[in-house]
Amino acid sequence: MPVEDATPPLGVTPVESPPLVVVPGEQRVAIHTRAGQTRRGTVTDLDLSQPQIPLEPQGGGSTENIDHGEVKAIFFMLAPGEKAEPAEGQAVRVTFSDGRTIEGHRQGAESSHFPASSGSHRAMA
Repeated sequence: MPVEDATPPLGVTPVESPPLVVVPGEQRVAIHTRAGQTRRGTVTDLDLSQPQIPLEPQGGGSTENIDHGEVKAIFFMLAPGEKAEPAEGQAVRVTFSDGRTIEGHRQGAESSHFPASSGSHRAMA
């Protein structure tokens, strides 16, 4: 049987691939790591299904690839003068394993992306 054959054997339920999660465009971010570091810079067309996040460091330099396993949260910064959108959706509080807590509103039932209450950024935890 060729490897390319995507038809599962009789009686086997096919497993669907997880949906692609892409944050389009160039985004200013602050990436908080599990080790307690904060890395700032920009990402472009960020594909969260990939094992690493390519970060262009603030102030220049070589692209830094950050492993997903190192990431605690990604904060997408608003542009200077940009106003935060009004909060919609279910209110949530996320408490990280280090005890830090952030609050915001969930955008969609399956989403881990929400505007944080501070109004200066949107978080993805």
